[in-house]
Amino acid sequence: MATNVIPAIVREEPEGRTARIARDAKGDPIGVAVFLTSEEIESLGVNTAAADAVELQIRDDEAHFFPISWKDDE
Repeated sequence: MATNVIPAIVREEPEGRTARIARDAKGDPIGVAVFLTSEEIESLGVNTAAADAVELQIRDDEAHFFPISWKDDE
């Protein structure tokens, strides 16, 4: 069974990052990994001091980030 490998960031520029699309063993696209800095996450409205995780939702062709605190689940 083939192992899927998440490609590394290809290039990092002041305007943004470029990441390769990960593909399965047949060459079909499965997704892309993009890493955000804490400053970038905070600029999206997430309080990184209070959040344990971030949920990404795509709605109406826009990315929305929602903070998650594990303390809320207890």
